Amino acid sequence: MKYKTNLDNYSQKFTLNEIEEIEEKYNTDLMDFELVEVEE
Repeated sequence: MKYKTNLDNYSQKFTLNEIEEIEEKYNTDLMDFELVEVEE
């Protein structure tokens, strides 16, 4: 399962595992970002 974050006109795809690592590393819950499930 992959998710895509959108910040204005910038898009980046992250795996759910990568999102969890970012949350832990930066001590955030990423609530400032919209998580959108994407199809491959």
